Amino acid sequence: MQGHLAGIRLGELAQKKAQNEGLRAFGEELVADHKEANQAAVAVAANLKVASPREPGPRHQGQYALLYGFSGAAFDRQFLNYVLMNNTRAMVDYQRATGRKGEVADYAKETLPMLQRHLRQGEKLMRTLRWTGEQRK
Repeated sequence: MQGHLAGIRLGELAQKKAQNEGLRAFGEELVADHKEANQAAVAVAANLKVASPREPGPRHQGQYALLYGFSGAAFDRQFLNYVLMNNTRAMVDYQRATGRKGEVADYAKETLPMLQRHLRQGEKLMRTLRWTGEQRK
């Protein structure tokens, strides 16, 4: 859930700071998808009587603060690098969870395709941008 909260905050940040229009649109999608996934996660946590976090974890907060300090093409580059790294890490955790039984496994199975889609979109954006942040022709 901390990852979803971070995805929402980072998506909002991308909408404000990204130089590239594709990244701003990607930010909108991150916000919408992570809000939906977090609502589902909160419901699962409530069923399991587990408290839901109200903010991203320290690692995510530190990364947000770092990204906040960038602008323009540097922001675009750093944002994409972080999203790709973080999504890859999250996908490993979700894939492990799908091998279990119960509500957590069901939630992971439902959410994993979203994470995979975000990874593909991030990789596509990375390929279409030069390291300067300019769109390739």
